[in-house]
Amino acid sequence: MQGEKQIVLAFFDILGTSKMLNNGNYQTVYDYYDFMAKLCSDTHTPIAVVNHMYGLPKLPIGYSNAKYIIINYDLNHCFFSDTFLLWIEVDSFLQPTLDGFLEKCCIVFCEAIKREIPLRGVISAGTAVMDKNKHLYLGKPLAEAAKAEPQQNWLGIGLGKSIQKILSLDMEYVLPYFKHIKNRDETLLSEWVLDWPYWWRRNEETDVTNLINTMNKDVKFDRYYSNSLSFVEISEHRDTIWNIFMIFQDMNRLSKLLEMDKDISDKLKGDRKQGIEIFTSQKMLDFVHSILMPNNDWIDKWLYQNDKEILINLQNGFIPVNGKPVLIDKYKE
Repeated sequence: MQGEKQIVLAFFDILGTSKMLNNGNYQTVYDYYDFMAKLCSDTHTPIAVVNHMYGLPKLPIGYSNAKYIIINYDLNHCFFSDTFLLWIEVDSFLQPTLDGFLEKCCIVFCEAIKREIPLRGVISAGTAVMDKNKHLYLGKPLAEAAKAEPQQNWLGIGLGKSIQKILSLDMEYVLPYFKHIKNRDETLLSEWVLDWPYWWRRNEETDVTNLINTMNKDVKFDRYYSNSLSFVEISEHRDTIWNIFMIFQDMNRLSKLLEMDKDISDKLKGDRKQGIEIFTSQKMLDFVHSILMPNNDWIDKWLYQNDKEILINLQNGFIPVNGKPVLIDKYKE
């Protein structure tokens, strides 16, 4: 389609404005809109991209030998009533990370929290027409974000499934999390979210939990705020969470290898043997034991019960094969 470009898009929605308007709180809604418009009005954001000159023996004068270089990307925005969009156009050749854009999204969300503005949003990616002159906006990233945004029951920013397909993610502002999804089986959301509490801890001195509790004024939406508070707590364990996430990724790969017939390539046999050694090592068992300690009640706020049971089985020497726990020692040569 003419005018289509590859974009990364942040879709923010202010919650509760319809009720405020119905109650005659026009000034409050106007103040929200005015503040968000100013907050989203930056024209550039720094993005790290791959330096294709990196490693060359002789560089032209003025070229950096760093693996990544920083480029100021144009930051675009538009507003539709209580919906605010931020986006950047990206070039896959440059292999941009999302660090600067994700940090900007963290700033927008955190500044809104400081003003007690309840935000919920989605970050998505893909091709779209974003013609500000004609006020014409259409494309899959917009459709995904608009449909996925209300599928969340919290104040926070989810990542759409599209974002994982085309770009490498900057893990600094991303965290595996899925308890905010209303229906895990039917969703356009990935199981990664924007880790805005991590940005808050690094840049703010006030306790964000007090602000969130102050914002919780309607019992009908109490779950949104309690889920947000749970996420703040979970974010404090981000390093451990990433370790557990990678364990599940490696476990899934090993499970698939164990499901294969014995007549497989030498490489796959080597991968399977290495996987078995890792998952039966004392280091792995000690780590799993440490996260399942009774005082780690945060783990129940992050994991679903069936995922926790997989870790408990792993601690006892079992791994899922064809959907059932099987003793790993059975596969040792």
